Amino acid sequence: MATKGDISGLDTLKFGSEYLIPQVAQGGYERYRKSGVVRSEAAGGATRQRKKYFGNTHVAEVTFYLETAQHQDFMEMFINRNEGKRFICHLSADRPVVEPYVVQIISECNFSDVDAKDAIVSMTLEIFSARDPVLDNYIFEMYSLYGANYSGTLLGYREIVEAMPYDQ
Repeated sequence: MATKGDISGLDTLKFGSEYLIPQVAQGGYERYRKSGVVRSEAAGGATRQRKKYFGNTHVAEVTFYLETAQHQDFMEMFINRNEGKRFICHLSADRPVVEPYVVQIISECNFSDVDAKDAIVSMTLEIFSARDPVLDNYIFEMYSLYGANYSGTLLGYREIVEAMPYDQ
């Protein structure tokens, strides 16, 4: 739901057939949007400002917990392989649901040892949003009607879509 366009050539951050999802930091998961302030000046009137976030990129400070030496080795190879490139990462960006997003690392990656075998790696990701206003309106209405009970319906839709035959 969070990606659009042709993403077939992008690597997916996946280790042992499981998606690597950033851990929640002690102070909470930090995410912010690049400046989305739109300013307009009208002659003879007050300055108007409004936020225009739709379609802007997000920037997030993320931390991955790496449980084994192989996990650490994989992450270092993945980072080197995708340096300066976009890739697919599962996380929560512009909604509180973990989804696949197209991201790019825009900072140094800091590896820190936790103990003899565990480590963490922290980095800053630029997250490219692909929000669909029509879909957002539909989901908003369903949440309004069904609340948290609607998540089961969404998961059911996902199973149906994934089971559909892919025709090229």
